Amino acid sequence: MRSQPGRSVGCWVLGGVILGALSCSPGVRPMLTASEDGLLDAERASPSTDEYFIALGRKLDTFAGLYYANERGTPVVRLTDLSDAERARPIIGAVLDTYRARVSLPEASAEFVTYEKADYTFLQLKAWQIALRPLVLGIPGVVYLDADELRNRVVVAVADDSAEASVWELAASTPVPGDAIQVVRSGPVVNMGTSQDKYRPLMGGLKIFSPQSLQNCTMATPARHFDGTTQHRGFLTASHCASPVGVEGGQLGYHFFQPDDGVCFFFCTNQVGTVTVNPPYFQSLQGCPAGRYCRWSDSAFVELDDQGSYTPQLLVDFRTECSLPTKYCTQDGTLNSAPLIWIPPAYHRVVGWTSAWTSPYSEPPPWGVGWVVYKMGMRTGQTVGTVTASCVDINKDNMPYTLLCQGKMAGGVHEGDSGSGVFARNDPSNLDDNYFLDGILWGGNATDDEFWVSPDSQVGFEIPFDLIN
Repeated sequence: MRSQPGRSVGCWVLGGVILGALSCSPGVRPMLTASEDGLLDAERASPSTDEYFIALGRKLDTFAGLYYANERGTPVVRLTDLSDAERARPIIGAVLDTYRARVSLPEASAEFVTYEKADYTFLQLKAWQIALRPLVLGIPGVVYLDADELRNRVVVAVADDSAEASVWELAASTPVPGDAIQVVRSGPVVNMGTSQDKYRPLMGGLKIFSPQSLQNCTMATPARHFDGTTQHRGFLTASHCASPVGVEGGQLGYHFFQPDDGVCFFFCTNQVGTVTVNPPYFQSLQGCPAGRYCRWSDSAFVELDDQGSYTPQLLVDFRTECSLPTKYCTQDGTLNSAPLIWIPPAYHRVVGWTSAWTSPYSEPPPWGVGWVVYKMGMRTGQTVGTVTASCVDINKDNMPYTLLCQGKMAGGVHEGDSGSGVFARNDPSNLDDNYFLDGILWGGNATDDEFWVSPDSQVGFEIPFDLIN
């Protein structure tokens, strides 16, 4: 992990953003120009945690980030000027009340807030990330780019020495202060392409298979999609599960099956649905690196063949949950056995935020760094994760695709868990509590202890849906 020393620069234009005012010394409050304001507004095309931080930064010009420090959810607010703590208190309190509408953490309220000194405001970090995005993410070997509220730096993750050297060479030609950038090492992020038997009713966490894409994946949750005239009943899963290997997004008509009563490999007869919504990747998306294709989520909607079989808001009741260092929440703790579930399968209730058939999806912010989440996958069961980054621009390994503003979680995962729903619970200690959909898992690392998630707000932005019966 390396940072470069800062340097003094004048006004400089990068990616349509005048950056001179934002490359000032640590602690200097930036004045946003009209063109900077416009680019930050463009980021609002997708609702995200960072969108809320941008709004906070407009109200509190020393705001540098917010994260949750421990399992009790103690909020930590970062400010470039700690004398602003009192001014920050009512502003932060209103945001925490919004978060509490989604998940209950014992100390996630204004009375428990602590404050930490930061070098750069969040608006500075975010403007630098947006401006660097089309340049840095086009470098071979760059894995992801993040305005990191924990490190208070723009973080660039790379796979090798060559990529790191290229990042620093590019950074030296921009007005972004060298000490505002950190380069870290990361392995590549790949698709994660048992609740592995036939069950009815259909529910989140079950195995699905597409003979066209040749991929085993996981059903996230039953959901409804509205196309402007008709409500369609079905379920959500990952887009790449409905795509041929090496080509993603835009494919329609792919069929999904559940396992038959016997063994099912390629000639399955238990068809359950057909892909009807699977947005394509676009080169024209704001901030998409040259030569790459971008989306806000790795998600698709599968319409049920039998609309009368739709059972809303059901999620497999896995018998146990596992946290790191345990990666596989299965019968014997290895990948050789299936996850433990109640037989006949009992279920949890999934609580959703209605989109009112609008886009973007209307709901509280998706998550904060430090939150505890629960992944329900057909391969590794219910694994507990912790949010380690809230809005990361990520390149898929050896593919021309970039996903914008994704969540990164520490927790167990393996191939076949793609499409899994990722959830929050009001009461983390209560296994019978309602589950709130936070997003859809699509990727992981080579060591099975880190997974990547498209926030449900961004899934809803691309595929208007709701979970309300």
